Amino acid sequence: MRHVTLKGLLVGAVVLVAAPGARAGCLETAFARVAHRLMATPAAADTLQFHRVTPESSVVIPPLPSGAPAPPATPTPRAVGFHPGDITKIGSDIHVAEDEVVEGDVVALGGSITVDGHVKGAVVSVGGDVSLSSTARVDGDVGSVGGELHEEPGDFVGGQRFTAARHRGGQLRSHIPIAALTLAERIVNFISNIIKQLILIALAWLVARFAAGRTAAAVETLRREPAASAGIGALVWALLIPSVIALALVMAILCITLIGIPLALAALVGYVAFFIVFPVWGLVVGAAAFGYRVAAQRGQPVPTLERAAVLGMVVVAAVSVAGALLRLIGFLPPVHGLGTFLHLVATAFSVVLATLGGGAWLRSEFATGAFGRWWAGRRSMP
Repeated sequence: MRHVTLKGLLVGAVVLVAAPGARAGCLETAFARVAHRLMATPAAADTLQFHRVTPESSVVIPPLPSGAPAPPATPTPRAVGFHPGDITKIGSDIHVAEDEVVEGDVVALGGSITVDGHVKGAVVSVGGDVSLSSTARVDGDVGSVGGELHEEPGDFVGGQRFTAARHRGGQLRSHIPIAALTLAERIVNFISNIIKQLILIALAWLVARFAAGRTAAAVETLRREPAASAGIGALVWALLIPSVIALALVMAILCITLIGIPLALAALVGYVAFFIVFPVWGLVVGAAAFGYRVAAQRGQPVPTLERAAVLGMVVVAAVSVAGALLRLIGFLPPVHGLGTFLHLVATAFSVVLATLGGGAWLRSEFATGAFGRWWAGRRSMP
């Protein structure tokens, strides 16, 4: 097979340039002569030649084994202010900046909270305000107990919003949703439980200090006659509702006349005072008797009446506070259930001590106290 070479192309170009100067009849002859020359020109002998190489100059690239692990992925950089857990502060404010991410809850006791970034848990302030800017994102609940909740357009709250603040006039302004115990409710319950137990301990010391004679007589009556004390105390609680009905009838009869109105008010005040003194004084008497028993079991010397009352009340308070603490930190149902159980045990034991002590107090008062002297004077009258 013939091929067109560079030499043939040059000859053809010369013929085409010279063709216009020739006669028209010779044009076909010129083209034929060019074609004949092109066909007569031998093909180029340029070919590719391959030569063998030495084995040392060759490199064998092994294939990748099947199932080879993929290269490690580049870790995603975290936010500048990344916090892996909760943020809790007491007596100071908390500010979550716009470039911060908090994995847990944000809680402030006695301080305010300002959120500009992302909080994946709840945001709760006890005794302070909560402010959410337009860039704030909170996946859980947001609330303020004793403060106010401020929000800007564009913020996001995935849970519930609640506040417990009062107007200057004292009226409850906002609403706390009735649902499962939230973090704020658990904190409030824990703090209120501690305050209540401290008040009861202080009250036990005051009663044992300034009413030592009657309290000691009631404690001795309870230690000597526990069954009779329990019966009297249970009878008082059983007569609570009938006594309320009887009091209402007596007040209705006394209020018919102007002279009976002061007597009706006095009867009401006396009734309310009795049902305040009976459980409180009874709890102190029962706690003192329990404190004497605890000291005896531990091999300690016999404490004073004040120490016995405080010791018994501290034991009950410790069980109650332990239950409240487990309910505060109990995110798992078993832990929360154990805290509830301890709280119920402490409450039931306090009721039993108040019933026993109140019955012993009434019995001692009717035996040697003011009631007994009044009753003895009534019997000695003609």
